[in-house]
Amino acid sequence: MNRQLRRMNEREEAKQSAGESAKSTAALKAERAAKRGSAKTQRKQRTGPRKFIKEAIVELKKVDWPGRKEVVTYTTVVLISVVFMGGLIFAMDLGFAKLIFGIFK
Repeated sequence: MNRQLRRMNEREEAKQSAGESAKSTAALKAERAAKRGSAKTQRKQRTGPRKFIKEAIVELKKVDWPGRKEVVTYTTVVLISVVFMGGLIFAMDLGFAKLIFGIFK
């Protein structure tokens, strides 16, 4: 028995133990199919490109953009981090290469 059927059976048993009348599996499947069918017919209309661009511009105006000082600070931190990590990886690579060549020579 797959998970979906097991869960459906557990729901039915829970309803029966609560004193409510449980629907049959076929009735539950029919209800779900009807809900899916109605959801497909009620799809939202697509937004046109012009409206999308206007809404995107409105949203971008709401963004709290960083100032020049913040951008310079963040850029400096990133560049220093990249140089440091690059140097660390270079040093480790050089050390491992010397170690390996020393072992196999």
